[in-house]
Amino acid sequence: MDPALLALPLLALADSTSIGTLVIPILMLLAPGPTPVLRLATYLTIVAGLYFVIGIALLGAADAVAAVVTSLDGAVGIVIEGAVGAALVAYAVRSQRRAGSPRPSRLREWRERTLDPR
Repeated sequence: MDPALLALPLLALADSTSIGTLVIPILMLLAPGPTPVLRLATYLTIVAGLYFVIGIALLGAADAVAAVVTSLDGAVGIVIEGAVGAALVAYAVRSQRRAGSPRPSRLREWRERTLDPR
């Protein structure tokens, strides 16, 4: 088994703190009335399946790109990897500054859509 494949559960755990995988199920559990167990299980199964498929696709793409970069001359490959890494860090920092906290009206809208019986 590829050791990179073993990192997928750790990446999924790190990403599980997002709105879609943490807040929406909590809102479903805290809704008044009976707990929608089937709806919650269906939602979490779909999220887990999509994360698995996207993770496998990203792993395959990263493996192909890494094979191309490592086949380059040693210094050139290191410079390319460093430039891509720096660009990703700069993008992450820039997007964090713009994101801010969600507006209360958006959170209310998500809650209403989550708790809607339809």
